[in-house]
Amino acid sequence: MPGIIKKVKNHKKAAAAVLLILLIIAVLLFFRMFVLAAITIAAVIVNEFTVRKMNKQKDPFWKYSKIRNVDFLVIGDINPKAVQSLSESGRTISIFLPGCTLAGAYEVLRHTFSILKESGGTAVLVVRKKNVERIGYSPFEISFFHPVTVNRLGLIQAKYALKLPILFAPIKSLLFLSGLKGVKNASEHCNKEISGFCAERGIEGRLYIII
Repeated sequence: MPGIIKKVKNHKKAAAAVLLILLIIAVLLFFRMFVLAAITIAAVIVNEFTVRKMNKQKDPFWKYSKIRNVDFLVIGDINPKAVQSLSESGRTISIFLPGCTLAGAYEVLRHTFSILKESGGTAVLVVRKKNVERIGYSPFEISFFHPVTVNRLGLIQAKYALKLPILFAPIKSLLFLSGLKGVKNASEHCNKEISGFCAERGIEGRLYIII
């Protein structure tokens, strides 16, 4: 009889240990699922705000917009709140493209320059030094491109990138929302292609490179 009781007690201890292990696993799985769900929800919210801000940034350039003949158009890796330091007095429109390449900023200029005064308007491009020679386009640049341009550049994933910037450019999306970029240590440079493009259209072109 004592032997049977001992076996029962041992079985109870084993069962309790198994139940404890299963409980720990269940808690860990629930916590993991909770964290994943929280990250997913946060990503969806950030993505929604990013897309809205991207679309709002394009508002001045819609064909029905009444904003025309502005003095300065500032494009590039710069917080819109810091734009005034690069554009003297006058009406200014800015396009914030976090981490943009020079190729990306220039392509956006090609699609937006018509908002400037036909004579006397100034286009200002701002790019970080490390991105001057790079070739690449993020959702923030692509959102300004015409479908013909998208095909020409072979941007097959463009339509997905525009809907899911948080997936295709997560860090840039966060920078875009926070607007942290400034213009410290920026110096003016000359680019013949950009200068020539602007001169042909009766506007002035400036390039600032952030060190």
